[in-house]
Amino acid sequence: MKTGLLRCVYLVNGKNIDYLVEFLHRKGVSVYSFNKTSQTSAKICIDYKHRNKLFAICNNMSYNITKVYYKGLISPFKIALCNIGFVIGIALFIAICYFSQDFIFSVEVQGSGACFSSQTLAVASNVGAKPFSRFSALNFNDIESQILKQNNLLSFVSLKKSGNKLVINAELNSSYVEPFNKESGDLVSSVDGVIENIVVLRGTKLKNVGDTVAKGETLVKAYITDSNGVEYPTYALARITIIESKNFTFTLESVDENAVMLAKKTAEFNASGEVVRSEAKIENSVITVTVYVRHVLYGG
Repeated sequence: MKTGLLRCVYLVNGKNIDYLVEFLHRKGVSVYSFNKTSQTSAKICIDYKHRNKLFAICNNMSYNITKVYYKGLISPFKIALCNIGFVIGIALFIAICYFSQDFIFSVEVQGSGACFSSQTLAVASNVGAKPFSRFSALNFNDIESQILKQNNLLSFVSLKKSGNKLVINAELNSSYVEPFNKESGDLVSSVDGVIENIVVLRGTKLKNVGDTVAKGETLVKAYITDSNGVEYPTYALARITIIESKNFTFTLESVDENAVMLAKKTAEFNASGEVVRSEAKIENSVITVTVYVRHVLYGG
């Protein structure tokens, strides 16, 4: 290595600090700079080749020496080499961040067609659009076509990347005119519960999201009203999801965490429908489990 390409800056502490520079010159150690920071300390810049001489001289003269930093043309390479573990760690972190952006961590359906999210997610999964698959391996146009092909009630589908999330925007076809059953009458609730989602394409909606409904209650009437308030009979075309709560009671001699878990699993098993969640309340030796079940009602 040529002299001067790499220099070291040291902080030296000790008595007669001014004398140290003269002594170093006599020993053949070139001092590029000497900056006193106090009466007993100074920053000294020397050539990297002379660092061992400096340490030997300072030890013999009872000086305390601490390396501060490197200077010179090739100092960045030396710093990187001294911190190779840190540099490798940063490189790996950047690589992980870069490549992880190509992986799907979740898939979400948005838009008015979100009421068909289960069906849409199933179609997307069948063609490879699912968690832990890669964005770069997907053909968005083909997936959009497949989703539309499988559901005539959707008029528009688009896919986009949002971080590590795949967002499927699905919009309902409000002008769809080929119902499953043109002779269908009112849509009546078959369960007691709370409306979670309601989409009415034809007919008159009587209930909204969040409303409590009873079994046998009419949710959508099979008629439409014109601008003059005149009612005309039609067919009901709708999809409604209702969350029903069911209670199960268990009496046990002793109640612990395992008993509560077993009670919840037993209640969920005996609840008919799609279980959304369950909650347990304990009073003395009685466990009451409330299971929330999703029901899907179709009209048309």
